[in-house]
Amino acid sequence: MLHLHLVNDEKFVAPFMRRADEAAKGEPQGYVVFGEKRAYQHLPDDPRIVHSSEWNPGMASSVEKVYIHYITFQKIRFYEKWLKPHKVTVCWIYFGNDLYEILQAFHGYS
Repeated sequence: MLHLHLVNDEKFVAPFMRRADEAAKGEPQGYVVFGEKRAYQHLPDDPRIVHSSEWNPGMASSVEKVYIHYITFQKIRFYEKWLKPHKVTVCWIYFGNDLYEILQAFHGYS
């Protein structure tokens, strides 16, 4: 089963991909990029990387876990539309600013 990472085109993702491959011990990893379409500034040319606009809905049934790196409304909507119906486990990897953005949007935090 696939472990899917929802990411932005950020400089940390390419090194993360290498470490994830080492730690995954054979579990397949996939990456959905949000933001500007190709050509990516920081990401390698890798068949496991697809832009969110190029997502194939048929892939959802093979996803076991989704890791959301820096949560955004686009990533929430993507999860709700494509992965939630398949009861995919969510792991939210937050960096701080995304937590406050969500708190502001949903709970009026300031």
